[in-house]
Amino acid sequence: MEREGVVLSLISLSHGSGGELTHQLIDRVFMSKLGNPILAEMDDAARLRDSYCDWCFTTDSFVVKPLFFPGGDIGRLAVCGTVNDLCVAGAVPAFLSAGFIIEEGFETRRLHDVVDSMKEAALESGVQVVAGDTKVVEKGAADGLYINTAGIGKIPPGRKISASMARPGDAIIVSGTVGQHGAAVMLARGEMSFRGRIESDVNPLRALTNALLNACPEIHVMRDPTRGGLATVLNEIARQSAVSMLINEQSIPVSSEVDSICQLLGLDPLYLACEGRVVIFLPAPLASKALETLRRLPAGRKAAIIGEVSGRAQRWDGGAGWQGAGRQVGQVVLKTTAGGYRPLPMLAGEPIPRIC
Repeated sequence: MEREGVVLSLISLSHGSGGELTHQLIDRVFMSKLGNPILAEMDDAARLRDSYCDWCFTTDSFVVKPLFFPGGDIGRLAVCGTVNDLCVAGAVPAFLSAGFIIEEGFETRRLHDVVDSMKEAALESGVQVVAGDTKVVEKGAADGLYINTAGIGKIPPGRKISASMARPGDAIIVSGTVGQHGAAVMLARGEMSFRGRIESDVNPLRALTNALLNACPEIHVMRDPTRGGLATVLNEIARQSAVSMLINEQSIPVSSEVDSICQLLGLDPLYLACEGRVVIFLPAPLASKALETLRRLPAGRKAAIIGEVSGRAQRWDGGAGWQGAGRQVGQVVLKTTAGGYRPLPMLAGEPIPRIC
């Protein structure tokens, strides 16, 4: 275990989960040595300012296993993942780079399939792949294929969206069912004693975020709940904005298939990754308009209001109710389907490694 003030000498799979250990790794290794004001904003994409306009820049690496899964593959995931990080920052995605690390012996036919998926996803997203790199490593030094993509987009004048901008009174919306991608990848591995098929939600968010921002330019925060799932993203926003949230479990959309798998395996869908969903924070009076906008789009038909930003200094008192005069900030509390209240913490382990 990792104790306060003690850093493990070895990296574990949990350090790549997107949860608590990932944040410790970022803080203690990367931020301590590479930190700067832009990186310190800790959003999914960096905002780069010059005298003419603001640009948004992001990068992501993809090691999903298996490479092909219901609803997508590593190629589609590599384009959508980076495009979506730009979209939720309020940027208009424009250009991508792509780097490939290929294991010796990987079938050329499968590589064609992956790149075809990237081409299709890029066309859907309105972006071009304008730079790239290819490396081949000896057999056994990689698990078939890894991809890194980086992306850049332009932020329209006056638009400011950040995980540090959630405000008391904001409504919290999720654009669709959660946990689809994590469950799809888990089942596609064929390691379970039962069979099932769930499709990943991997899709570009550009059309959805464009429609949202046109209808509700006052949006404060948008994030895509990838590694660590919905619960982890909510905690990240709570910390960065120094706010507390109250989430209604009954309002969170979960498909019956994902719910059944999670109950069978003892997993929580709130910690499973999505790859085509967005979490939105905006002033409560605009929530109905945002919901109406989302539900007009195929990707947003299951959108729901799942909670609210309850204040800047709230705490869970351990009892039956929600206490509003505490000192602890940055906490997420879940009102359960049974009517009780409990903390909803950030992911602490790695239930399903290599889901993206």
